[in-house]
Amino acid sequence: MMGEETAIAGHREVSGFYGWRLIGALWLILCLTFSVPMYGGGVIYSSMAAARHLSASSLGLAFTVLALMTGLPGPAIAWVIGRFGARWTMLAGNLLMACGAIALATLPAIGGAASATIFGVTIGLGVAGGGLLGAQVLAARWFERDRARAMALMFTSAGIGGFFAPAAFNAVIEHFGSWRAGWWLLALLAVISALIVLLTVREFPSDLGQVPDGRPPEAGKAMTAAAGSSWTVDAALRSRGFWTVIFTGAAFNGALTFLLAHSIIHLRQFGAGAGEAAMAIATIAIASLAGKILLGWIGSRVPLRHCWAAAMLLLASGLLLAIHPMAVHGIYLFPVLCGLGIGVSLVCVSALPAELFGARVFAALLGVSLLLQTVASALSPFLAGMAFDLFGGYRIVLIVLAALCGMAAVLLATLRVPAPPVKE
Repeated sequence: MMGEETAIAGHREVSGFYGWRLIGALWLILCLTFSVPMYGGGVIYSSMAAARHLSASSLGLAFTVLALMTGLPGPAIAWVIGRFGARWTMLAGNLLMACGAIALATLPAIGGAASATIFGVTIGLGVAGGGLLGAQVLAARWFERDRARAMALMFTSAGIGGFFAPAAFNAVIEHFGSWRAGWWLLALLAVISALIVLLTVREFPSDLGQVPDGRPPEAGKAMTAAAGSSWTVDAALRSRGFWTVIFTGAAFNGALTFLLAHSIIHLRQFGAGAGEAAMAIATIAIASLAGKILLGWIGSRVPLRHCWAAAMLLLASGLLLAIHPMAVHGIYLFPVLCGLGIGVSLVCVSALPAELFGARVFAALLGVSLLLQTVASALSPFLAGMAFDLFGGYRIVLIVLAALCGMAAVLLATLRVPAPPVKE
């Protein structure tokens, strides 16, 4: 009977496909463990730094460590997911984030370096382990044909959570008259996220007697057998497809962090007002959300590598328009083009490796990919700043980034789906 529930693999079989309910839970988990600390953490830390008279350099150090810790431990977290499962890894990450927030709320006055380390390491590891990697691994396991749509919907949480988090934390700090209230709120949200993980996360469709995408068992078995089940991590690391993903991800992340770090200065240099410059950044965020929704609509109909190639062309075009941002409505057009390209890329950088190599090796490949992309994300703003000091502007930076994005588009457009290695 449809409503009947039976014990299977330690869980209970449920009526209806559980994958979309899991995506809803992962959306909320990512909102609480990724967008809220990444966007709202700055509000709390800045308030704490002002109250404790910490230097601006310590504030910058805190977010440098945070950014690095969300990506550099990727291979290690991928190993933990493979060894203990995504559910327990995410649970541990959320509890680590809660412990870090409680420590910052309760510890007596400490130096800027110590505060930055506690914030960057505990919150950064919490972001990476508490949801970011695990959610992508779970989406890859539960979906095959609808993987792009599932990931696109899941990642809309970043824009929505990031929009509300700063105002929410600021309101809490003002209401209680102390920055400590912000850390306590973050700890509470991390605990809530941990409970959601414990109650909702299931590792594999087979745990509930289901198959990816919720198709009939025969169709599911056929697709699973064709979904790169014979790929190994070593074989994938030697393939052109994986390194195309790495190069494209580095180009995209380099462009993204440049735009976030330097767009305001660039636009003000060309005479844009503060409001116009801020609106340009907001337009990138809104267009990014539109790009994810667009990919969710077409991702199951068009190969992801071709979707990503088109997105990188949009990003390259936007970067070229940004060279003269005040010409031909560029200040309104280039953020739209860049945002659309960024939104699609944010999903494809995770979904394409799963499509090419299958879900079995996805966690390990994602860990390596995040490690290398983090390096590109960290270097891009720094090198762009050096170029500005040397040349007095960002023209050469925009040309180089546009060229890299264009090269990535060509590599993706000409990429053939790699054949899995033949078993001897």
